[in-house]
Amino acid sequence: MTPFEAVVASKLIEQGYDVLSSGWPDFCVVKKTGEVTEVRFIEVKGLKDIVRANQQKLHRILRILGLEVEVIQENSKHRMQYPPALSTGILVVRKEITGRPAIGRQKAIFFLESELKTGPKPVHELIQKAFDSQISRATLYRTKSAMRIKQTSLGRQKVWELPVESVEEPKS
Repeated sequence: MTPFEAVVASKLIEQGYDVLSSGWPDFCVVKKTGEVTEVRFIEVKGLKDIVRANQQKLHRILRILGLEVEVIQENSKHRMQYPPALSTGILVVRKEITGRPAIGRQKAIFFLESELKTGPKPVHELIQKAFDSQISRATLYRTKSAMRIKQTSLGRQKVWELPVESVEEPKS
């Protein structure tokens, strides 16, 4: 940090701001396809490297802003696990659904939010309604997992319910 940057940072801190000058993901990738621009942030970690607290805080802020953050961890076999477009020796250990997902996923998110906002619903009913709405079972389950929808049992019946959202506020 230059001396002038330090002065600016100290003034911002005096005003009550958290100044995050480290913790940014390794890559910001941008891809334009027609009218759609995709922006993702990627954090790359070596074999024994971990995501530090300041990185977790910044990743949380980026996700709140609707930006996708991925953490890619090198695996011990140096074999590509995911995604196929990247070179060998990586493994995605966490991928958040943020930003603007694909149309099918958007439809599934809207469907689950609208169906579950009134409370838990039986899984078999949700699957049938999703099928009627032309949402595949696979998309429904992937979206359920990404949205952290809880599955519980009421007697013999399995139900899904939306989790209680708890977004941590940055501590000053």
